[in-house]
Amino acid sequence: MLSAFLVFLTALWKDWIEVVIRVDPDHRSGVLEWVVVLTFVAAAIACSALARREWLRSPAVPGAV
Repeated sequence: MLSAFLVFLTALWKDWIEVVIRVDPDHRSGVLEWVVVLTFVAAAIACSALARREWLRSPAVPGAV
């Protein structure tokens, strides 16, 4: 959810980090924002893959919902 919000925010407003933290680390190019977005997207994909793997590994318990 957070990664989707950051993608949307960065697509609309490429220098939002400069406004939020009042520092201009990438000189308004938007590169830092995309690095943050891609990091969150990669983390979301990795967590989803690990959760799926764990779910598939768990034994089926009879009578459990």
